[in-house]
Amino acid sequence: MLVVKLSSRGDWLRQVSSSVVRNLSWRADSSSKLALREAGTAAALMHAAMLPASEQTLKSILCALWNVSGHCVENKAAICAVPGALEFLVGLLEYRSPSKSLAVVENAGRSDSLDYLERKGKKSIYILYSAIYRDTLKALRRG
Repeated sequence: MLVVKLSSRGDWLRQVSSSVVRNLSWRADSSSKLALREAGTAAALMHAAMLPASEQTLKSILCALWNVSGHCVENKAAICAVPGALEFLVGLLEYRSPSKSLAVVENAGRSDSLDYLERKGKKSIYILYSAIYRDTLKALRRG
């Protein structure tokens, strides 16, 4: 039911639903990871991210998406299988935040080589590199 809410037309409902998924997927146990994967959460989050949304909703969805993508290869593949997903994520690397926040870009990943990887069809490398970049940037901001 929660995954269905991610496709809602209501921005607020998508934000709340993705926040719940983010919390459920952070340090999830194996049965929770399996339940999220079997519910199609990764693809649902990717589809939700591609819908028009406020900056806060997009940030919330992307945070949940990266938590879920870290669970297993199947979730990464589900994200890559969404038509236009990689192009969308690459486009977010140039996102200009109205609030001047870097949160959307941090959760999209960033590198000059990402565009090259995407064009060459190296989807798994792209996802892995994005996650490494995002985690490094977050660690630097804390330090």
